[in-house]
Amino acid sequence: MKLTEKRIRDLNPKPKQFFVWDDELPGFGVRVGASNSKSYVLRYRVGGGRTGQQRRATLSKCSSITLDSARRIAREYFADIRNGGDPLGDRRKQRAEPTCNDLFDRYIIDHAAEHKAVKSRQEDERYITKVLKPKFGTRKVRDITLSDAEALHKSLRSTPIAANRVLSLFSKILNLAERWHMREVRSNPCSAVARNPEESRDRYYSTSEIQSIGRALRELEPTSNPFAILAIKLAFLLGLRIGEIQNMKWENINFETQRLTIEKSKTGRQQLSLPTDALDLLSACKQVGPFVIAGRSTNKPLDYKSIHGVWVKIRGIAGLENARVHDLRHTVATLAAGTGAGAHLIRDLIGHKTLAMANRYVGRMDEPVSDLREQVAGQITKNLNFEQNELKET
Repeated sequence: MKLTEKRIRDLNPKPKQFFVWDDELPGFGVRVGASNSKSYVLRYRVGGGRTGQQRRATLSKCSSITLDSARRIAREYFADIRNGGDPLGDRRKQRAEPTCNDLFDRYIIDHAAEHKAVKSRQEDERYITKVLKPKFGTRKVRDITLSDAEALHKSLRSTPIAANRVLSLFSKILNLAERWHMREVRSNPCSAVARNPEESRDRYYSTSEIQSIGRALRELEPTSNPFAILAIKLAFLLGLRIGEIQNMKWENINFETQRLTIEKSKTGRQQLSLPTDALDLLSACKQVGPFVIAGRSTNKPLDYKSIHGVWVKIRGIAGLENARVHDLRHTVATLAAGTGAGAHLIRDLIGHKTLAMANRYVGRMDEPVSDLREQVAGQITKNLNFEQNELKET
């Protein structure tokens, strides 16, 4: 029959679903379910002809759109089919495409768990759980656009630094999606979003501030968690990240060769020499379980919250407002630069991936560079054997 709105309303259900096909547009019809649900449907063959595979696709519930709209959509589909299209097959492929939830889970399992330090991985998981999954979890990975990335960054404008961190994380995840063939290559929209300005936070402690921290450590040592105190001392002596200190194991320390192996860090596996002062601290430390910085449970290291709690007390006694544990690491690098060490040495000393950060510490050291320049210029002048008064105005 030729379908009309009234004829569709008058169709009564049967014990089993049935179809009524439209005389005006062959292949277009209505499916009536046993519960009297009614939907517009298409019937076609993939590739055309009698030998093509038959498909039947649902367009919409009859209650959702008008008959005229359904016919118009059906005609558009049939035009695509005549050109070799397959609407139902395309829809199935789209449903099978990975969602951002799939991508986020793969990032945590295949990347973060393998390549990131514990603290850094935990921060990534927190951003993914609290921000990225609620916003994009059910979206298809290939559908994320520049406007999505901009909206994400703008939604976090009350915390501009965190906004930058979340956007950088999302950018990294989408770069991996390209490598994992979930998106087209060079399609990452995050790279086009302008980040919020950030002030440098690489504070370092002066000699008097280091002395104040030492006095605070001695004052708190009798009453504080000894492993938290040890973690802070080792962070100062070695210039390592606090997460690397937390995860040090006794099995990774060789007292004979005076070396420490760090299995996982931001720069991968590392082997470091241990200075005598650090070895003395470690030799005097009681071994409780596998971790040097033992936690309340013998098979886990002391949590960062406990270490930070002791640090807050230290900075309060020392009068260092807003000082961070991480600034101990900056101090080590700055003192190293003060000895005349070059960027390559400082990079290896504190475990940076590139020379960029190490160059910042070297760049602070004006006096050693000035002294060196004075010596070099004096030597060159001596070898050239000229005097300043020989240069006269002509």
